[in-house]
Amino acid sequence: MKWGRPGYHSRMQPLPGTRRIELDPPPYIPYSQESPFSDTPTASPVAGLTPSPLAAPAYAAPLPHASVQAPAAAPSALPPLTLRITGLTKRYGDTTVFENVNLRVEPGEFVAIVGESGVGKSTLLNCMAGLDGWDAGSVLLAGADLGAMDDTARALLRRSAVGFVFQAFHVLPHLDVAQNIALPLMLLSTAADKKIKTPWAQDPRVEDMLAAVGLEGLGNRLPQQLSGGQLQRVAIARALIHRPQLLLADEPTGNLDPATAAKVMDVLSTQAREHGTSVVLVTHSQAAAARADRICNLRADGMDSFRNTRDERSARGEQSEKDDRRDRSPTRSQPRRPR
Repeated sequence: MKWGRPGYHSRMQPLPGTRRIELDPPPYIPYSQESPFSDTPTASPVAGLTPSPLAAPAYAAPLPHASVQAPAAAPSALPPLTLRITGLTKRYGDTTVFENVNLRVEPGEFVAIVGESGVGKSTLLNCMAGLDGWDAGSVLLAGADLGAMDDTARALLRRSAVGFVFQAFHVLPHLDVAQNIALPLMLLSTAADKKIKTPWAQDPRVEDMLAAVGLEGLGNRLPQQLSGGQLQRVAIARALIHRPQLLLADEPTGNLDPATAAKVMDVLSTQAREHGTSVVLVTHSQAAAARADRICNLRADGMDSFRNTRDERSARGEQSEKDDRRDRSPTRSQPRRPR
């Protein structure tokens, strides 16, 4: 008996100067009616071999989707995440945006970066994530030198350990709200996760995050059906869903009213305190900056920073919220009507 489809070899003609080699079939192993996951070893049809007990694979009894945790293999392999910037300089042609910037962010620390418009706060945030290059200095993330990595290595590190809230939202218009938020879970999913047929948008973590940012019941809406403030909250929820070790936020409350901005800042603060996430926040809002452990003032020639004690945060936050409400008041710019 030869191995192959009937008539297959008869239709094949060997090339001139060659000869056909036909292989005998492998030894026949009869099918056993016993469960392949039985703890009792069965007799082997091959003499001299004693099979070992077979254990059920991880996917034999799929767990409910709610019990699947966010893939954390890459982040857990990293040391406690510390961000260290040394002597960073950024130029556009002959124009220096900033130079001699030094910053160290410890695990779980909440740092706010403030400064005048155009000083390069968003550019500095992009350098921290490896999204933008620089002309001098170094950026170390979890001990890894971003300047020495290629684009692929930077992208893999960002995917597993960094969450980014962009000022322009960057939500995908063809996906609904829940699908946009679930994107990091899908990108970080393992082979075992992909065997579960439940859509990622129905993951309980997505519902929890929607509730945390005040978007309950809006998971099925498309981005064009949301306001600017709601889109910003979608971007924040997407950045937090996989519990990153570092969260970089570029003006996350810029398009929100004071009440919603306070709720969003509560989410950011909770993420940092409860999960040990480092947060770097770029903002013009004094109320948002007042919640940080440390406030850094970026200048063209460097950066100054000072600690924000609990009493100072409370006093500064109350005053800043009053200032923000006053600045947002629609009647502030209207002249007083004469009596």
